[in-house]
Amino acid sequence: MLKKSFIDDFYENSPFEILYENGVSPSELKASIIKTYQPYFSNQDRLSEYSTDWLVSGWVNFTKLKKNEWFLTNFEKCLSLFNDAKSNNKIECFNAVALWVPEINKAVTKFWSFKNLSSDLEGLEILDFSEESFKIIGQFLEGIIKSYLRLVVHLGRLSRGKSTKKADILKLDLGGLVDELISTTDFPELFSPPPWNVRLNQWRNIAYHHNVEVKGDIISCWYGKEPNIIYLSLTRVQLTSLLNIVVNIYNTIKNAEIVFIFDNLLEYQEACEKAGTNELSIRTEVSQLELFSGISSQGFRVVDYSLNGDNSKITLRDMMDDDVMKRAIHSSQFLYHLWLHTKSKNVMIEYINYGDSPYLLSSTTQTVCEKICEGKEDISYMASQVKFELLEK
Repeated sequence: MLKKSFIDDFYENSPFEILYENGVSPSELKASIIKTYQPYFSNQDRLSEYSTDWLVSGWVNFTKLKKNEWFLTNFEKCLSLFNDAKSNNKIECFNAVALWVPEINKAVTKFWSFKNLSSDLEGLEILDFSEESFKIIGQFLEGIIKSYLRLVVHLGRLSRGKSTKKADILKLDLGGLVDELISTTDFPELFSPPPWNVRLNQWRNIAYHHNVEVKGDIISCWYGKEPNIIYLSLTRVQLTSLLNIVVNIYNTIKNAEIVFIFDNLLEYQEACEKAGTNELSIRTEVSQLELFSGISSQGFRVVDYSLNGDNSKITLRDMMDDDVMKRAIHSSQFLYHLWLHTKSKNVMIEYINYGDSPYLLSSTTQTVCEKICEGKEDISYMASQVKFELLEK
């Protein structure tokens, strides 16, 4: 059984219920996703195809990020670097992305560990708040952002026509990565963000060396070596701002990677297959986030999710007051998506109507889903292989 807190947290931070409460339809939501990403995709057909299956959770994150012009500008410049690397050497570019996939996926799973372990910062007194905030900053920079910086350095070299190897980049510590990106990209501020203009590796050093002292309402911190130590003074509000900036630097590069990968998905998948990185272990929460986002984009709320042995089941409640049977049948399409995320022998969707009454249970098997996944059957094959059980009396 899935922890209720994950479901609750997902809907607290997603816009879907509010959108559907205000009369937005699934087709309108899809149009909005396409409109948001349209300027950044070269392959518009792929954008349309992936918009409500694989891009929904990224879209939610991106719409929040793009409200800040500074981050949006850096996202666009970062994406341009990805595309420049592709233009200069298409094969090496996709090979490079595929090479860093395992490390980046491990980094993304760490995000959930940090999120689950982090305290409620607002409720902490200033000393504990400072300690916890810098701990998260250090973890993000060394444990997550560093992996993305390695990819950006690799693609940056390719964009400048400089061939390189993964082993060469692994020799660089965080300071070396930051130095190269500041000196070679047209978005150096991302790696030394204002208003402090302190390099990311120095913020990491402050956090890891515990160079922090609290006096009254002021959080003092420092970096460097004698006699060149630099001192900084932060308020609680400023430290909160710093923490948000660090998290959004991760979001900036991650969003550029998401757009680039789905804009070039077939080429990327081919490179992953050659590199042997097509089967990767993804943390449960990452997979669930994608699954829940796709379901919610179609006007359904996930009420419960369970994975027990050979069986996986999702219970959905309709967020739209529409034709009940039509919507119930519509919900059954997520059987295939559920199988993609769980690989269970048996998958089930329980549909609860807008009036909060259980209405339909749909189910199918792994054998059916595998035929579609392997290309032996079209997705329409699913319709004839689903078992329906009417739950309403």
